[in-house]
Amino acid sequence: MRVEGEPAYILHRRAYRNTSLIVDAFTPKFGRVALVGRGARARGRSGNVALEPFVPLLIGWSGRGEMNTLTSAEASAGLTLLRGIELAAGLYLNELILRLLPVGVAHPGVFGAYVTAIVSVSSGDHSLEATLRRFEWVLLDDIGLGLILDRDSEGQVLEARAHYAYEPASGPLRVPSGSAHDGPTFAGASLIAFRDGRLYDGAALRDCKRLTRRVLDYHLDGRPMRSRDFLRTMVNGGKQGARSLKGAGRRREGT
Repeated sequence: MRVEGEPAYILHRRAYRNTSLIVDAFTPKFGRVALVGRGARARGRSGNVALEPFVPLLIGWSGRGEMNTLTSAEASAGLTLLRGIELAAGLYLNELILRLLPVGVAHPGVFGAYVTAIVSVSSGDHSLEATLRRFEWVLLDDIGLGLILDRDSEGQVLEARAHYAYEPASGPLRVPSGSAHDGPTFAGASLIAFRDGRLYDGAALRDCKRLTRRVLDYHLDGRPMRSRDFLRTMVNGGKQGARSLKGAGRRREGT
């Protein structure tokens, strides 16, 4: 098989032998693809700078099986520089795709949502929290693990004034007012806002962050995400975190 001019983003790259790279690329038509960029690390090789995360690319490859050979790569737009909290957010998006999407399965809807999220994160014009939550929604829905936010587990329409627990396998469970519940609960108004794409309120954003983390952790079997640890290190202190936050130009709550 030979492919040319396929839009792509690099999710991850690692050194291979003396001068080559192995890259995980994300494309709309072929999903995740693993490619060997032969000689891509060689000094002075043209196009080397393009094999970086967050750069919109047009790539080509050839071969059969799970590992193919990268034959071309050029940037289709300028380099997207992410620093501090924005960099942590971009790495979080990449890690979600690497952890939840299989190799070789097309997910054009997720690819479109990823492009939108990267543009939003890099521009600084939108709420970082809302951007991440919208991407998580699209990703989970596209792979058949979508959030159930139309009715509770007993078939009743969600009520804004009620509070709910959330079980990833069955959805919201109404918690009677004043009763104790072992586990997190979420305001009905927050769940409705998430369902309707109205993530403008700080309380709703905080609830939705706790909700998606609970659902994602369930589907990841509790395995930790390294990008979350990176962000937590920056937010909670440390010299490197302080420099990153200063470089970001503003403090934002993360993934």
